[in-house]
Amino acid sequence: MSHPPGHPTATNATARIGRAFAVGMALNLAFVAVECVFGILSGSSALLADAAHNVGDVLGLGMAWGASVLARRTPSRHTPTGSGGRRRWPPSGTPSCS
Repeated sequence: MSHPPGHPTATNATARIGRAFAVGMALNLAFVAVECVFGILSGSSALLADAAHNVGDVLGLGMAWGASVLARRTPSRHTPTGSGGRRRWPPSGTPSCS
């Protein structure tokens, strides 16, 4: 059964999720750069601390993106769950982000 035009499919949703992670990381990195520049120029340790905090947010987004990619892996004969057999990748990002 085919989907009508404009109807979301799993492939479209996967691409949108990846794009959302990429946009979120890019915006956070741009914000970090702006905070670093103005933090240094103004001598504001609060801006520099917030920039460091946002770097942690970017790392967390990266781990979540990686976990979502690994969670979508298709099963095979060697990895019936699709996530690498005994290695449980999808939940691995969760404890690190908290």
